[in-house]
Amino acid sequence: MLATKSNSYTFQKDGIWYFSRRVPADLRRHYRTSRIAYSLRTKSIRDARVRAMTDAAKLDRHWHWKDLSAKIATDPLILLSTGIGDVPYSMAVRLAL
Repeated sequence: MLATKSNSYTFQKDGIWYFSRRVPADLRRHYRTSRIAYSLRTKSIRDARVRAMTDAAKLDRHWHWKDLSAKIATDPLILLSTGIGDVPYSMAVRLAL
């Protein structure tokens, strides 16, 4: 039987579920703290897991673009090497500036 690790990024306090996620070390200069934590405003574990995974995915996308934009600032040609074909031209220009 395979065991899978499920990281739900949640913890419970006084019956309310919270989201908690560490900020990646290379992006910490953009944040005041090294951890993002806030209430998911639910007592339901099912709702908390869904909200937490949705929020984690949004953070991953945000952090990916923040990291990519920092790389583009130093080398605009990195867009060609990343293989990202669905980046709109306006975004590529904005990220390169």
